[in-house]
Amino acid sequence: MKLAQKDLAIIAILAILTLLSHIPFVNVPTLGDESIVLLQSHAILENKFNPNLGEYYNTGLGIDLGHPPLFYWIVALFLSIFGQYLWAAKLPIIIFSMIGVVYTFLLGKEIYNKKTGIMAAILVLFSQLYFVQSSMIYLEIPLTALGIMTLYYYYKNKLVAYSISASLLVLIKETGLLIIAAIFLYEIIKNIKQPKILIKNLVKLSLPVFIFAAWTLYHKLFIGSGILTRPTSSITDTMLKFMARIKYLFFDEFRFILTTILVFSVIKIKNIIIQKKRLIIFLLGSVIISALILNLKKIIELIYPLLNTSKPILELTSQISSYIPFIILFSVFIILLIIYHKNINAQELKLNLNPLTIAIIITILIFSVSHYFLLRYFLPIIPLIYLIYARSINLNFKKTWPIIILILIVLPAVPAQQETKLYVIESNMDYLNTIKIQKQAASYLEENYKDNVILTSHPMLIQLRYPLLGHVTNPLNVIEIGHYKDNSLIKEFQTIFDYYHYKFFLKKEIKENDVTLYDNIYKSTLEDSFDIFYYSPQSLMTEEVKQELIKEYNLKLIIRFEENGNSAEIYSR
Repeated sequence: MKLAQKDLAIIAILAILTLLSHIPFVNVPTLGDESIVLLQSHAILENKFNPNLGEYYNTGLGIDLGHPPLFYWIVALFLSIFGQYLWAAKLPIIIFSMIGVVYTFLLGKEIYNKKTGIMAAILVLFSQLYFVQSSMIYLEIPLTALGIMTLYYYYKNKLVAYSISASLLVLIKETGLLIIAAIFLYEIIKNIKQPKILIKNLVKLSLPVFIFAAWTLYHKLFIGSGILTRPTSSITDTMLKFMARIKYLFFDEFRFILTTILVFSVIKIKNIIIQKKRLIIFLLGSVIISALILNLKKIIELIYPLLNTSKPILELTSQISSYIPFIILFSVFIILLIIYHKNINAQELKLNLNPLTIAIIITILIFSVSHYFLLRYFLPIIPLIYLIYARSINLNFKKTWPIIILILIVLPAVPAQQETKLYVIESNMDYLNTIKIQKQAASYLEENYKDNVILTSHPMLIQLRYPLLGHVTNPLNVIEIGHYKDNSLIKEFQTIFDYYHYKFFLKKEIKENDVTLYDNIYKSTLEDSFDIFYYSPQSLMTEEVKQELIKEYNLKLIIRFEENGNSAEIYSR
């Protein structure tokens, strides 16, 4: 069925709004690992679009991270069409961001109604994580856009469109399979009593699984490694990470307001006020639970010797102080739902038992168990969460919803003290300060020390070496801190970039089986190999290593750049 003119007008407005919101950031230099994504795309372009980049790439540590090649091909194609400019590499991200916002509207309209779709699309566009990532060269925005598109065509029962979007989804990143898994689980729940229909539907929906399996087999046979796997966490870490994931998704950045609205869409406020006995029980229960949580550490320490409580629980309680407000609020919501369980809107719950909810649950569980996690990994489920939130806003604020949406956009945008760690900062707008400081430091080095050897670490190493990343206009002579510390991970990581640099920039041939490549490139000792030391806390280098270097080589601070918790320091010998 064709879209109505009003719907097309809404789509056009959302697309233009997304475009205008992100055009100002197309020439913002790269931050962190987006440099690696861009360099892999450039390497694939130089390799005539062949994703097999050579032995030194395919370790799962450096340029080839084991991800499917689709997004790298797309960026390489844009670089080949428009030239090797930073804005050309960021243009596909903005296009995918537009697709994600538009299909959020379409999916909301399909599952709920048009108003819900509009609200969800606006909330997604202006959510911090989505907004920031929409101008950064990572896989998560394309993954999100194609995930929403896949769910939309699944709901529309358009098998061809679903198969295409779902196949593209799993060729962006392996975690796209979580959306496919959610759809499969929903089919199982829906058709568990009709096995013939269930099997038929699963077979029809399975093309992306075979596509991904084919890519994995190709990668294993011709490139030499399978998909990149991550270690799992201990029980204590898993419990802490589960709390952290729930806290971020449903309580941080003022989302506790949306969670509260969601709870009251399941249990109407009138029902809570009218039933006075239950209200008293709820209030007393909330006070008692809050008091217990506030004193949880002391209670556990008191009863631990008596009951021989398991050590993981004792360790857990010693680490949850920062989660206390979240735990209290979360517990109050649970008590509310238990006491007023008879007043729960069963129809609303049934409506929300869908692939969206299943995908959210699967993703939270997977990334609670996984040892390695970055906030951007949650991006594919952000629109799904906002769709459910938008539904609850529509139910509770039918006439005043624009005011609620405006408040929810403005509040997270209020300047606040943000974490400045390298892989946390890419989830909020303060990343611009980090880039500003690192760009100032890079410009200073290029202006004053272009003929000197500079010692630094990731990501500044590649920022100073490759002008394509937007930090320098000409390559500087840089070595990495791995030369100082015999760290095999850093050493192998650096070897890959050395190989990339020599093959695709200096156009020198190096034997791929040369295991001494690392030492052949830098034969001199560290004592003779660097003149300038460049440090930033927003890097992989630790403060301890910095202090060791300063002491061992009697380094003197030349200049320090600093703003809003971000800094960069340049030392000379």
